Amino acid sequence: MSDFYTATTRVTLGPGTGLLVGTATVTFPATVAEATCHLLSYRLGYLDTDHKIRLIEVTSRVRSLSGTQATVEISATLQDQNGDDRFDAVVEVMVVGRSSAPLSYPQEFQQQARVHRVSSDGLETASSTQRMPFTISPTFAAIDKFVYGMEGVLLRKFLFLRDQYVRRMGAALTATRVGSELETTATLTATDNSPSDDRWSQDITVSAVGADNRVGSTRTVWSPNLLFTERSVSWAVPRGSVTLSPGSDPHRGVTLRFHTTTPIFAPMIRSFRIESTDGDHNLQGIGVRLRHSASPGLRVLNVEAFFFDADAAEGFQATVGCTIYHTRALSFLV
Repeated sequence: MSDFYTATTRVTLGPGTGLLVGTATVTFPATVAEATCHLLSYRLGYLDTDHKIRLIEVTSRVRSLSGTQATVEISATLQDQNGDDRFDAVVEVMVVGRSSAPLSYPQEFQQQARVHRVSSDGLETASSTQRMPFTISPTFAAIDKFVYGMEGVLLRKFLFLRDQYVRRMGAALTATRVGSELETTATLTATDNSPSDDRWSQDITVSAVGADNRVGSTRTVWSPNLLFTERSVSWAVPRGSVTLSPGSDPHRGVTLRFHTTTPIFAPMIRSFRIESTDGDHNLQGIGVRLRHSASPGLRVLNVEAFFFDADAAEGFQATVGCTIYHTRALSFLV
């Protein structure tokens, strides 16, 4: 058994053009044997005026470990057709490290998820707050620590078949422990040059794993470690393969299957890249979504993305990286 630790860090990139890259180092309270990370927030924006979108990318990865420290590398890009417009970005990540020392007390985990529907009417930013209750029982006493992140980020225009240029866009998560609950706040950023007439909505799915670490507990059954598995997939959506109608779901993606009996399966977005294959476009919707289901001995993870303007006919390529938190071994099935 080994314990886990979390740390958050925020990196400001730019201003500049092309792919902007930065690094940050976090320090854990003990030496870690391995570490991973995932996105907590991102905000990208053009500096001069609003533009169409051809490519958006936000990535994070653990670049190196040294004792109690982990160095993460974060990159971002925002481009229209010619890619020569200056932009800046702010990206925040959660870094999770596993201790190299044995755990000396019992540990138990619970998982929760919530969908925040954030609506902006004439404002550049808007937010939503919810609480996730973790069940208190004879074996689960309280949340001592937690991991949380984005399981889905879906940005849409309110008006159907109405698209527009983009000046700034992003999503952010914060969380605070309140007794046996985790209070999460999701914030939307979306605007063109005149936000007063903009109406956006954003679904931000928050996934969280809470841990009960009771030092001195007399429990004799110990729960497994909190483990993590990183996976990245790429796929292409041909032009004309998506049609848009009221109530339709224009997502396209790939399916991953894992052989496992883990009771905890919490995928969180680590990176994403969405690029149009036929020029730049006004934006009606863009997003990434991780959807998972379970059957005996099997977990299925659908990794999906969408990118469309008013007619949804454009083709695009997507690459999505995720970190899956779990408590028993995963065996990836090809």
